[in-house]
Amino acid sequence: MLAIKRETLPSYAFGPFVLNGNERTLLRNGESVTLTPKVFETLLVLVENHGRVLTKSALMDALWPETFVEESSLAQNISLLRKALANPDDDQTYIETIPKRGYRFIGDVRKINTDESKVLGYIVPAASRNERIDATQNIRLLRWPPAARSVSRQ
Repeated sequence: MLAIKRETLPSYAFGPFVLNGNERTLLRNGESVTLTPKVFETLLVLVENHGRVLTKSALMDALWPETFVEESSLAQNISLLRKALANPDDDQTYIETIPKRGYRFIGDVRKINTDESKVLGYIVPAASRNERIDATQNIRLLRWPPAARSVSRQ
């Protein structure tokens, strides 16, 4: 199984965004970006595994465990994420489609501690506590939500 459980989820910074796993928030330049729960979970799984190609099957298993869901639900989540992450002032792309295989998060991601994620506005300091996530690490897909919580399916 590719999923792991965690009591606390890390936070990440990429571009003008801060993704707080515990609070389930996404900020752009300090402003909240509204995402549905399943779209947020999709982003979290992609960011956790940034730089790695995640197959559609693996993503669907992580997002909708033990549930039959059409592949179009995943495609819709990816489309909504691309719109939420889009900036009309630049052409930065964060999610790459790998034809016939899946998706890869290609933004420059920094893992940050929870306290930093609460205070960061639009500039992420290059603090020594920040870790660059190694793209060669094993896939760490989350099973979301953790087994003890009820699931609201989209």
